[in-house]
Amino acid sequence: MTDLRKIDVNLLVVLHAILEEKHLTRAGERIGMTQPAVSGALARIRQQYDDPLLIRAGNKFELTPRAEALKPLVEEAMDGVARMLEVLPVFQPETSDRTFYISASDYALAELTSPLLRLLEQKAPAVRVQFDALPIDTHVDPDDLIRRDLVIAAAGRGIPGKRQELFHDEFVCIVDKKNPRLREGKLSHNDLADLRHVRSSFGEHVTTPVDDMLAANGIDPRIGLIVRGFLPVFLAVSRTTMVGHVPQRIARRYAADFGLTAAETPLSAELIEAAYWHPSKNADPGLMWLVQLLQVASESVES
Repeated sequence: MTDLRKIDVNLLVVLHAILEEKHLTRAGERIGMTQPAVSGALARIRQQYDDPLLIRAGNKFELTPRAEALKPLVEEAMDGVARMLEVLPVFQPETSDRTFYISASDYALAELTSPLLRLLEQKAPAVRVQFDALPIDTHVDPDDLIRRDLVIAAAGRGIPGKRQELFHDEFVCIVDKKNPRLREGKLSHNDLADLRHVRSSFGEHVTTPVDDMLAANGIDPRIGLIVRGFLPVFLAVSRTTMVGHVPQRIARRYAADFGLTAAETPLSAELIEAAYWHPSKNADPGLMWLVQLLQVASESVES
């Protein structure tokens, strides 16, 4: 008998979508995952069954005989899971003592933690939330979404899973008020190309909206320092000639305390923070309640 403890049963959701769609991109759209994430999951499924399952035939894909044989079994398994979830008790926030696990950047935590905890105290006093930092050394992948209830991160960065937008912001360039290149509160394109930058990093191979903004404007930044997250940028830029880009909300909150100002520049980049979760958790009433609560908490951030 197969030891289920050694199998990621969440791959069942991916397998079901692939068998139905016979196309990785469409399968990903169906379950809220990117094509590379679906491709990675398929590689693991192929290893499990020792069969390619999906093969190219001309301009389309076809299922192998093994995959065709699996279709009714997978459909039956999905139906069984759905029936089981339908009889699970309804989530009652007033009496629940559940602990939710959320990963987010320092910026998202700074903006959302207080309003979320206030709402929890009012609506679900025994519910707890455990926060941790986003995985800092790699892209967020489906396994990260399985290990946590939610990941809060910038939209449009290739994170797989289901998504709910929370709030918007924009990046601003912070600089020491005494920086000699600062003229009437402005920095030019040439200034940004010449000055050294403090770069916020979320992993060696992870790009940010700021990276894309600079590249789109033909700026290959001179990196003076790399920090993890956004909050350390203030300390790194203070009393130096370097510049850094941070979300506008935290710039308004902290820049003056470090002798910094938000310079006017010809560049702009939008930031959309969103909550992500694994598609297999769509039927979790507690998690869907938490997502709705985060939307309410985000209204105070937007105001």
